[in-house]
Amino acid sequence: MVMETSRSKQQQMKNIANHVSQTMHSRHLVSSDGLARAADLVPIDDKGKPIWAWPVYYKLAPEIKAAAKAVGVKVEWGGDWLRFKDAPHWQLPWKDYP
Repeated sequence: MVMETSRSKQQQMKNIANHVSQTMHSRHLVSSDGLARAADLVPIDDKGKPIWAWPVYYKLAPEIKAAAKAVGVKVEWGGDWLRFKDAPHWQLPWKDYP
């Protein structure tokens, strides 16, 4: 399920205050062209409820990466980050999509 794509600056500030984000340099923020370049994707159970358990994300991530590669889109997963792990977070890399 897509939980969130674009965010306002106000929402991003709230997320930082609530320790669910660490930066105002987020790909969720709408850029000057009107687009956001991140999405939070959450697996759901058979009742449609979000699953937050890391093992499920570790199974899902290779599938998303393979699908992106198949269509020629580079992506970064927040679960691969070293300092701040963010399981639902997917974004277009800054270097490839400035």
